[in-house]
Amino acid sequence: MGSGTGINCFQGIRLLRRIFLFFSVLFLFKQGMAQVTEPGPEVDTSLYYISYIPKYSWSVGIEHSYIPVIFTESAYLPDNIEVSFWLKQQFYFQVGVYTQPADTIPGLLLFSRGFAAYAGVTMKLFLFRNAYFTPSLNLCFDKYPRENTKDWSLTIGPTASFEYFILNRFSLRADLFNVNIGFRTPDVSENFPTVTIHRLLGLGIRYNFDLK
Repeated sequence: MGSGTGINCFQGIRLLRRIFLFFSVLFLFKQGMAQVTEPGPEVDTSLYYISYIPKYSWSVGIEHSYIPVIFTESAYLPDNIEVSFWLKQQFYFQVGVYTQPADTIPGLLLFSRGFAAYAGVTMKLFLFRNAYFTPSLNLCFDKYPRENTKDWSLTIGPTASFEYFILNRFSLRADLFNVNIGFRTPDVSENFPTVTIHRLLGLGIRYNFDLK
């Protein structure tokens, strides 16, 4: 997906941020469950406490981060691999890699024009049976073409996505959008702010497991 700089991207970013904030506010304070919940050991007479117990602590996924280019650019190959593990309650840590930087069409040129890596935290918020809203916040490092070793960017931003369990250990994840803001070398002053988008209408499959 392409990247750009300057304020000409801000109107679209504001709209995406409003959508992301809407879902976050809607579910952030909902005491939800994910995969499995059990009553906690303490029961308050004024509030029934439910503790969050995930069915599986780990997951690994593969994804095509921008499905529309399958039809417009014949870019069929998935471009993202991600691993996540449970921290506590609804929080998970995730780390992953893209097979191209943010200014390259996903699924078309794998690693030939650089790569991107990211790490961050995601939440799994219960919607209905087998379905979850999974917003995340990630720090992204993008390395651009090899001929320019000083050309890289460091950005941070949210992703709005959903996960649905189709089988006991397998789930589908759909990403609505991702927007990041930061800086890009070598001319940081001229390239600030740098805006990158890694996911837009992405779709992937995940395998969930425990290491025990």
